[in-house]
Amino acid sequence: MSPNPENEYYEDVLPSFEMHNFLFNRTLFDTERIPQSGLPQYGESYPESTTSSQSVAAENQISPIDNPDLLVLNNLSTLQTIDLPLKVSIVFTKKYPVFGEPYEKESPLRCYQPGDMIVGFVTVENTCNEIIPFEMLLVSLEGTMTAPQSPNSTCSKYHRQTFLRTYDLSACFHHGCINPTPYKMGECLSRDPVDDTLYGFGDLKQIFPGAKHKKCFAFRLPSYLLETSCSSGTLDHLPVPPSFGVSPFALGGKAMDIRVNEALGYGRADEQGSPIVTNDLGDKGLSITYSVNLRLLGRPQELYKRFYKRHTTHDYQFIIVRDFSVPFRFTNTNIPACYDGGSAEKQLDKIEHQVAELLVDFEERGGLIEAGIIDTEEQDQLLVAQGADKKKCLDSLGDPTSNIPSKIRLGKGFLKTDAELDIDIQSADGMALSSFEPAPLKRVALACVKRSTGQLPQYRPFTTSNTSSIFEDVSVSTAPTELNTELTHIEFVLKTNDNALVLPQDITVKPGLRAFNIYSGHHLPLVFNENTTCRFYDTGSFFKINRKFETYLWELKRLAKRTNRPISKHLYESLLSLNKMRCKGNTLDVFEVQRIRLKWEKTKEGFVANVKVPLIYESRKTRNVHLIPSFQTCFLARQYVLELKIGKNKPLGIPIRVA
Repeated sequence: MSPNPENEYYEDVLPSFEMHNFLFNRTLFDTERIPQSGLPQYGESYPESTTSSQSVAAENQISPIDNPDLLVLNNLSTLQTIDLPLKVSIVFTKKYPVFGEPYEKESPLRCYQPGDMIVGFVTVENTCNEIIPFEMLLVSLEGTMTAPQSPNSTCSKYHRQTFLRTYDLSACFHHGCINPTPYKMGECLSRDPVDDTLYGFGDLKQIFPGAKHKKCFAFRLPSYLLETSCSSGTLDHLPVPPSFGVSPFALGGKAMDIRVNEALGYGRADEQGSPIVTNDLGDKGLSITYSVNLRLLGRPQELYKRFYKRHTTHDYQFIIVRDFSVPFRFTNTNIPACYDGGSAEKQLDKIEHQVAELLVDFEERGGLIEAGIIDTEEQDQLLVAQGADKKKCLDSLGDPTSNIPSKIRLGKGFLKTDAELDIDIQSADGMALSSFEPAPLKRVALACVKRSTGQLPQYRPFTTSNTSSIFEDVSVSTAPTELNTELTHIEFVLKTNDNALVLPQDITVKPGLRAFNIYSGHHLPLVFNENTTCRFYDTGSFFKINRKFETYLWELKRLAKRTNRPISKHLYESLLSLNKMRCKGNTLDVFEVQRIRLKWEKTKEGFVANVKVPLIYESRKTRNVHLIPSFQTCFLARQYVLELKIGKNKPLGIPIRVA
């Protein structure tokens, strides 16, 4: 730190204990613990509160560590919301905004990637004639998933999960006077001459009439989520998924009516906070949205009562007085292949095996209860003595998951009959098709990235220092290295054992692509990968799975009630998910048709031809298509199947990844 106060700068300022507690450890009962004006001096203690809520907290010894469900930040979705006369905005910029210096806005078309920094500022302006008090100001980066709660229902109810939420401490309100960022921000409540805003907020947490306050933010976009974001600890649910679909909650539901402008390759409403809509083959209600959010929280105030909504009650400790968000586009082309190599069919077999064992256990206990043996320990001893040889037979899924056809018929020119040939398609393991955006949108977005340094500017202290700043070169992207090998062609082998057969000399191959959206209102217990057969995604297959696990669930609940035995939470959630799991497919015609000359080789068994089919995107067909990378989360997945239509045969499918 420089001895000259005017030239002070800080290399790495960690949040103080008080700052951390104020933002992250406040419980719903913790309303009086933070003083209204400034922090206490060292050695001072907080005054004892006489409020009833504090008495309840002290009596129950509420600890944020032991009771995380009581934290304010963990209950944001349950708090009541009102709209005070506050004009708020969230602005993305090309560089981190520096106090007193002009800024350039970032284009809303830019698509961010893991390792990129998203920077900008938020403003809050009081548009009424009264002082508006608040308690907390939170600035966060969030990722949210939505899916229909009841796919067969006509009512518009959606499951919503926030799988990513991170806060910028320097952008949130805190009582400290030290700015945690290494950039010149000016004194608290100093006026920025660039836009005539007041930087930061006063300790009294009040917004005066006509006052416009500003706070700057910076977030680094991750490649992976924390393990705690997936309740089952599934590794394949941790890579951060790309933006997808349109949230049914965006713009109050109006965003779902936005249509794609074919000339632009995207659609967008005129108002701030509008998402960018593309032809990404999303279904209604399915979405993954990333946004920067601004929330102002308050405690009970007489002023607030004037802005209560129809169902707002005065029975609360915290209330959201302003909630605003602006979405941004994100993609992740470095999602690795699945860690779990087992096919979805094998995973289903494991779940059915658990169901079978539990059904046998419940049925045997039911028989013991009928015989008058009610004691649980006595039942356990008898069941162990009988052994575990009994296994309940469950019907297999059968045809829907059988292998793809292994024979095709090809014409032989002037001959009227067709040649029947065996076909063996090579696996595309470790390979992935390249994702792409609509051509018009890609050109604009690429230009935005080239013009943007896009990150935090290189920090230079105001005075010369002998030691370099740890913030230098912070703008260098930390995106992971390329993990996927591009799939540019697909290979297969044609065989015949008929030595007298007149062999075809060329074939026409039309590649196609099918995109599947798999979702459920409950945690998906399956991991989808290239080992899963293509017919697994058929509508008939999913219908049979739904009905089968509905029967299992009904039977287990009946026996559990009869024997007064519990069903494990994990298994119960899996059965609910498989009962409600849905799959919707869309076909894409994006590849060039290939005419291939066959070169036959004589073998001991007959003839063999190795065929290599180039996979080339046709620009005319892909102009307005948005092909997003494959991904899977706890409730939603996007998977692809490459189809090869050889001659007049039915298409043959190969599960593949898009990255």
